[in-house]
Amino acid sequence: MSIKDARRGSGSGDSSATGLQVRWHARLQYSPHFSARELEVLALLRAGRSIREIGVALVIDESIVKAHIGRLLRKVGLNSRIELTMQPFTKIE
Repeated sequence: MSIKDARRGSGSGDSSATGLQVRWHARLQYSPHFSARELEVLALLRAGRSIREIGVALVIDESIVKAHIGRLLRKVGLNSRIELTMQPFTKIE
């Protein structure tokens, strides 16, 4: 299952990538546990973007995107990017 497939099946309201990114980023931006860059990566990941697309959008190398995702996963105690995209915000704030 891809992240895009997981997001499509979640039925979580606004399905446009921009709407999701803005709404999610706004809810997470005040969390003391995540860096600003981690929040940007998370918003794009949750919008269904691939690692390559996130790297291009943020003008960073794919290895850096993977490092940010790894830190996010460790911080919230999850094992996969799909779990991270499906996790309710109340659990990771």
